[in-house]
Amino acid sequence: MKFGFVAKHRETWPVRWLCEALGVSCSRFHGWLTRPRSASAQSDEELTTIVRARFVASSRTYGARRIWCDVLADGGSCGLHHIERLMRSDALRARPRRRGLPADTGTLAAGGAIALINSFGGLGLFVGSCAVGWLNAASDNADLSFLTMAGTLLLSRILTLLVREVAADSVKTAAARGVIR
Repeated sequence: MKFGFVAKHRETWPVRWLCEALGVSCSRFHGWLTRPRSASAQSDEELTTIVRARFVASSRTYGARRIWCDVLADGGSCGLHHIERLMRSDALRARPRRRGLPADTGTLAAGGAIALINSFGGLGLFVGSCAVGWLNAASDNADLSFLTMAGTLLLSRILTLLVREVAADSVKTAAARGVIR
């Protein structure tokens, strides 16, 4: 670390001053500069490129254990802690897994949503210019006070699906007209 500091700052300060301040000899610093890289440093560099390539190929989701298994499967030989150290030194950290969030399967299409809405009775739906309006058919006043919490969640899910379909239709129309590509 001391020699690295001296090498970094030798354009600013004389090497003799830096070596004196850090308590190292100038001859050892110059020997460090001319010495070839060690075999372990070279193998670490090669392994780091493999680890980085595997990490990026996994969309930055693989941790050290999975990358270690991949390296072993390819015929490499190293330890798990070695991979962990290389990932830490290269600042490679896997994205955390999203747990507890329901997957949006999109199984409730707009046709099914309209059938479900009509099964409630007394509700009308109009979709126009990406706006969804709910009306009470009897009085033409918006009234959602009769919905429970589960009904409100269902309503928000249905509105989300319908707005997605309207947006998708408008994008398809714009693409057909050549407005967007």
